[in-house]
Amino acid sequence: MYKLITMAKTRKLDRDERQEIGIRITNKLIELGYVPDCTDTDDQSEFEVQDMVAKVIKDLKLRKKV
Repeated sequence: MYKLITMAKTRKLDRDERQEIGIRITNKLIELGYVPDCTDTDDQSEFEVQDMVAKVIKDLKLRKKV
């Protein structure tokens, strides 16, 4: 017997979703000590990491089930 394989409906992650994932990953990296906590400083490292993660997510064309 053949199995019918159906693909789940998906959509691209929007910019806000990619940024939110970037923030969560960056916060975990800060917690683990891989990225400096830049709260209340002029150091932009934290934000650069967030943007980098969001760009990687966009480049990978990750999708979300709907």
